[in-house]
Amino acid sequence: MKHSEDYDIVISDEKVLIFVLQADENKIDNPKLLYDGGRHATLYKNAQNTLLLDYLAPEIQDILKTAEFIIVAETDENKEKVIRDYKVALRRVELNPFTDGLK
Repeated sequence: MKHSEDYDIVISDEKVLIFVLQADENKIDNPKLLYDGGRHATLYKNAQNTLLLDYLAPEIQDILKTAEFIIVAETDENKEKVIRDYKVALRRVELNPFTDGLK
Protein backbone atom coordinates (compact mmCIF):
# COMPACT_ATOMS: atom_id res chain seq x y z
CA MET A 1 0.00 0.00 0.00
CA LYS A 2 1.27 3.43 -0.93
CA HIS A 3 0.83 6.44 1.33
CA SER A 4 -0.38 9.55 -0.49
CA GLU A 5 1.61 12.45 0.91
CA ASP A 6 0.30 15.13 -1.44
CA TYR A 7 -3.34 15.39 -2.41
CA ASP A 8 -6.09 17.99 -2.36
CA ILE A 9 -9.82 17.68 -1.89
CA VAL A 10 -12.30 19.98 -3.59
CA ILE A 11 -15.97 20.10 -2.61
CA SER A 12 -18.30 20.76 -5.54
CA ASP A 13 -21.44 22.88 -5.26
CA GLU A 14 -23.38 19.61 -5.05
CA LYS A 15 -21.21 18.47 -2.09
CA VAL A 16 -19.39 15.88 -4.19
CA LEU A 17 -15.82 15.29 -3.04
CA ILE A 18 -13.13 15.50 -5.71
CA PHE A 19 -9.81 14.03 -4.62
CA VAL A 20 -6.97 15.55 -6.67
CA LEU A 21 -3.99 13.20 -6.86
CA GLN A 22 -0.84 13.01 -8.94
CA ALA A 23 -1.33 10.70 -11.92
CA ASP A 24 0.50 7.41 -12.11
CA GLU A 25 0.68 4.50 -14.54
CA ASN A 26 -1.64 2.22 -12.58
CA LYS A 27 -4.67 0.88 -14.40
CA ILE A 28 -8.03 1.75 -12.87
CA ASP A 29 -10.23 -1.30 -12.43
CA ASN A 30 -13.36 -1.17 -10.29
CA PRO A 31 -12.04 1.51 -7.89
CA LYS A 32 -13.43 1.75 -4.37
CA LEU A 33 -12.92 4.00 -1.38
CA LEU A 34 -13.12 2.26 2.01
CA TYR A 35 -14.10 4.57 4.83
CA ASP A 36 -14.62 3.67 8.50
CA GLY A 37 -15.87 7.04 9.73
CA GLY A 38 -12.52 8.35 10.97
CA ARG A 39 -9.70 10.54 9.70
CA HIS A 40 -8.35 8.10 7.12
CA ALA A 41 -9.60 6.34 3.99
CA THR A 42 -8.23 3.70 1.63
CA LEU A 43 -8.49 4.07 -2.14
CA TYR A 44 -8.36 0.82 -4.13
CA LYS A 45 -7.40 1.68 -7.73
CA ASN A 46 -7.25 -2.00 -8.69
CA ALA A 47 -6.54 -5.30 -6.96
CA GLN A 48 -2.79 -4.55 -6.72
CA ASN A 49 -2.75 -0.79 -6.05
CA THR A 50 -3.99 0.70 -2.81
CA LEU A 51 -3.50 4.27 -1.62
CA LEU A 52 -3.85 5.56 1.94
CA LEU A 53 -5.52 8.98 2.17
CA ASP A 54 -5.04 10.27 5.69
CA TYR A 55 -5.78 13.18 8.00
CA LEU A 56 -9.14 14.01 6.44
CA ALA A 57 -10.63 17.28 7.71
CA PRO A 58 -13.84 17.09 9.79
CA GLU A 59 -15.88 18.66 6.95
CA ILE A 60 -14.65 15.95 4.57
CA GLN A 61 -15.42 13.24 7.13
CA ASP A 62 -19.00 14.51 7.45
CA ILE A 63 -19.56 14.28 3.69
CA LEU A 64 -17.97 10.83 3.46
CA LYS A 65 -20.37 9.53 6.11
CA THR A 66 -23.31 9.91 3.68
CA ALA A 67 -21.78 10.05 0.18
CA GLU A 68 -22.33 7.26 -2.33
CA PHE A 69 -19.24 8.06 -4.40
CA ILE A 70 -16.30 10.41 -4.85
CA ILE A 71 -14.50 11.64 -7.95
CA VAL A 72 -10.75 11.23 -8.40
CA ALA A 73 -8.95 13.65 -10.70
CA GLU A 74 -5.36 12.66 -11.46
CA THR A 75 -3.16 15.53 -12.56
CA ASP A 76 0.28 16.08 -13.99
CA GLU A 77 3.20 16.76 -11.65
CA ASN A 78 2.51 20.54 -11.54
CA LYS A 79 -1.25 20.11 -10.95
CA GLU A 80 -1.91 22.12 -14.10
CA LYS A 81 -3.61 19.48 -16.26
CA VAL A 82 -6.03 16.66 -15.44
CA ILE A 83 -4.69 13.46 -17.00
CA ARG A 84 -7.74 11.33 -16.13
CA ASP A 85 -10.73 11.38 -13.84
CA TYR A 86 -13.09 8.67 -12.65
CA LYS A 87 -15.95 7.96 -10.30
CA VAL A 88 -15.18 5.83 -7.24
CA ALA A 89 -17.80 3.91 -5.27
CA LEU A 90 -17.66 4.63 -1.55
CA ARG A 91 -17.98 1.73 0.83
CA ARG A 92 -18.39 2.39 4.51
CA VAL A 93 -16.98 -0.30 6.77
CA GLU A 94 -16.97 -0.82 10.51
CA LEU A 95 -13.26 -1.64 10.59
CA ASN A 96 -10.62 -0.88 8.00
CA PRO A 97 -7.56 -3.10 8.49
CA PHE A 98 -5.32 -0.55 6.75
CA THR A 99 -6.27 2.36 9.00
CA ASP A 100 -7.07 0.73 12.35
CA GLY A 101 -4.81 2.18 14.98
CA LEU A 102 -4.04 5.39 13.07
CA LYS A 103 -4.88 8.51 15.03
